[in-house]
Amino acid sequence: MKEESDSRSGDKGLVLRKKVLELAGPKGQSILDIGAGPLSIFAVKEYDCTVTSVDIDREKIETWREKAETEGVSGRIAFKEEGATALSFPDNEFDMSLCFGSLHHIAPGERRKAVLEVSRVARGRIVISDFTTEGLLEIHPGGEFEPVNFDHLKEILESKGSLEIIPLEKMMVYIVEKGKGPKGK
Repeated sequence: MKEESDSRSGDKGLVLRKKVLELAGPKGQSILDIGAGPLSIFAVKEYDCTVTSVDIDREKIETWREKAETEGVSGRIAFKEEGATALSFPDNEFDMSLCFGSLHHIAPGERRKAVLEVSRVARGRIVISDFTTEGLLEIHPGGEFEPVNFDHLKEILESKGSLEIIPLEKMMVYIVEKGKGPKGK
């Protein structure tokens, strides 16, 4: 699977990841990162986080494990081969769960399960960002992935706490504060 930032001009994918992290406010947090990539390295270097990065692609995990070693942050990032629909972690294991541009890689019928799992393992904040239809077609022009149904995602996340939805270029960012808002009243 080709890294999404490679298919864009310049460093747009890296810039978007940094913007999502800035919105997430992860300073000093333990983070579950769905989909191995540069976000985990930024979180450690720029926000003093510890990260567990999961992905189903063993090759991608090894690539990012090597990059973490090169960047000198491998001691703060654990890499694990597993899917987002059946996470092996206990409830509330992480301060925050982050899912950047990974939800569209999950079969539409399995996305709800993935969102519930990501929510289950986060004790504080859930951050899910994915591409609009236009953005998805830019990074995957072959149309091999189905866009995320943002109305459905909103419905699931509203039941988990206080939800903020932030448009970001050709992405949507969903940030949930668990235990606050509609569910946590």
